[in-house]
Amino acid sequence: MTGLGLAATGALVWAPATILGIGCIVYNTVDVLRTGWRKWQVERRVGAEFVDTSAVMIALGAGLCVLAGFAQWVYFVAIRLRLAAKGRLRGTIEGVFTEAPAIAWRLVDGSEVATPLDRLQVGDFVVVGAGELMPVDGVVERGEAAIDQQFLTGEAQPAEKTPGDEVHAGTVILRGRLVVRVARTGSDTAAARIEAALRRTVAYEQQLELRSERVSDSTTVPTFAVAAAAGVLQGAPAMLGILSSNFSSILRLLSPWSMLNYIETAAGRGVLVKDGRSLETLPRVDTVVFDKTGTLTLGELKVVAIDPLGDADERTVLSYAGSVEQRQTHAIAQAIAAAAAARGVELAPTTEVEYTLGHGVRAAVGGAVVLTGSRRFIQQQGIAVPDADDTGAGIHSRVWVAVGAAVIGSLVLAPVVRPEARALIDRLRARGLAVHVLSGDREAPTRALADALGIPNVHAEQLPEDKARLIDTMQVAGRTVCFVGDGINDAIALKKAALSVSLRNAAAPAVDSAQVVLMDGTLRRLADVFDLGDAFARDQRHNLIITMGSSVACVAGVFIAHISLATINLAFAASAGLGIAVNTLPTWSRRSPADGERAADGPRLEGASP
Repeated sequence: MTGLGLAATGALVWAPATILGIGCIVYNTVDVLRTGWRKWQVERRVGAEFVDTSAVMIALGAGLCVLAGFAQWVYFVAIRLRLAAKGRLRGTIEGVFTEAPAIAWRLVDGSEVATPLDRLQVGDFVVVGAGELMPVDGVVERGEAAIDQQFLTGEAQPAEKTPGDEVHAGTVILRGRLVVRVARTGSDTAAARIEAALRRTVAYEQQLELRSERVSDSTTVPTFAVAAAAGVLQGAPAMLGILSSNFSSILRLLSPWSMLNYIETAAGRGVLVKDGRSLETLPRVDTVVFDKTGTLTLGELKVVAIDPLGDADERTVLSYAGSVEQRQTHAIAQAIAAAAAARGVELAPTTEVEYTLGHGVRAAVGGAVVLTGSRRFIQQQGIAVPDADDTGAGIHSRVWVAVGAAVIGSLVLAPVVRPEARALIDRLRARGLAVHVLSGDREAPTRALADALGIPNVHAEQLPEDKARLIDTMQVAGRTVCFVGDGINDAIALKKAALSVSLRNAAAPAVDSAQVVLMDGTLRRLADVFDLGDAFARDQRHNLIITMGSSVACVAGVFIAHISLATINLAFAASAGLGIAVNTLPTWSRRSPADGERAADGPRLEGASP
């Protein structure tokens, strides 16, 4: 700004100011030249920095100080805008990840006290049981447990943890019970997640910059060759004009800045894009796979029926089920706990809790071994499960309860279908995307849900590892898969998919694994995410056309119309300004169809499509 101001002052008011303006412009050029020199030393590559420097020096030599200052000012304004966008992006990511999960069970004088995570301090002791998410990073003080940390380490085999071992926030206790001494509090583990998300975004920004830099650098040698030819054929003015016509440096600024702007715009629309690479992946996606429970349905479930067997009554079945599930955090456990509270059923303390991921829970209640879970889970324990007439159950799920070696009854639960789900599926299919639903639930309720929502492809009774294997199989077959999930069980599949999407209120491993997070906790914006990817690809093409097209036009103008250096410098400024304008315009300027869905949403319907 100083260089431009002094150059303008020298041209209009006081001539000696021009000398000071030239000094500022040259000073600003030195760092660009230094970058090009380092590139030559390390990579033996002639970078576009040499062309940029030559163009500035040519403009100064031709007495076009104001135009040189203006072009340089536009260049650095683009850099400043890009840095500002990065700063705002960091604030957005921090706003999401610094919100701590609800509570941890802190050990105080032998009692377990529910404590907000942001109140925990280093050195506190927390108790974590089977089926629970590890809330902190720490060291095992007492107890033994098997921990699923596949989403963290990639190892499918559960890790056995004993006193002295380290444990990490976000991993899942499969069986056992631990007393953990806090080593890092919730805020510190959140900070690690912030930095990880930022690293992914910054890494992609640098990848985009490097890609556009290589495109830009590839024009350097041809530019010098064409300039030499112009000098031979038309003299020095034509040669200088060609050297000043390479505007490819603008592309290095616009491409990563466009990505940052799109991420920021998405955040303003309730979508957090954690990994910028997903913007390029979106237009290639041809298959969308939804997890069922908690994704196409709300996380809320309701116990709609209790079917006792033998001498047991409804309160007995509910008491045993509630006691076993009372420390679990998944939707089924919460529904059972809510039903017990509503009926005034007291829950007994449990010991020896063992959680089998995606199947059920085994625990000791008052000296008796009690199991709750799926039919398959109960049968795997060698216990016979009677037939149940679920033909009229629609999309209900059934949880079986066994005490000792006998089943005493079951509970029927109804999920609440997301009111926006049907409209979303229709929009995705209208885009030509293949839509699938997968679930650990039985075939009948899963297919009933799929039919209600218009989803043609159903994959039922899928274990967590089956979900990941299904995604792998699809992608090996040539499909580009977007997986949408929200549970701990979905973290592995989210990692496998080309594009992974989760919800703001999903389980921590799912939010950590996902590249895109729908921040309003609904699916309303998912179709808009695909529109965003299309718009980003379009703007990247526009950036290339604006910069390279302007350069080609100027080269043609030098040979055909003998345009002046002043015109070329004005064209540079216009090209940069147009690029800035294009990348600053709102990427979702028109009203999204998702906005109108809110008004059309009816009441939540249990067990039925909207």
